[in-house]
Amino acid sequence: IWVNSRTLLKAGIYGDTPDPKGGEIVRDESGEPTGILKDTAAQPVYKIMKGPTDSRAMILLKRAEMHAHSLGITGI
Repeated sequence: IWVNSRTLLKAGIYGDTPDPKGGEIVRDESGEPTGILKDTAAQPVYKIMKGPTDSRAMILLKRAEMHAHSLGITGI
């Protein structure tokens, strides 16, 4: 994923943060994180992200269903 510097700080990802097993914090020439987090390196960001409320999730699911129907998809 790509995140901005504020999100890196909120997630606790700094220049001296080691790459986690199974992931990579992409860094610039000076060793500072660029905001690109690969694989498991994104986990700290996912932990601080807020998901949609239940009502918002239902709206989004209904829109996705309507879009699928508009394409002729009626079941999986």
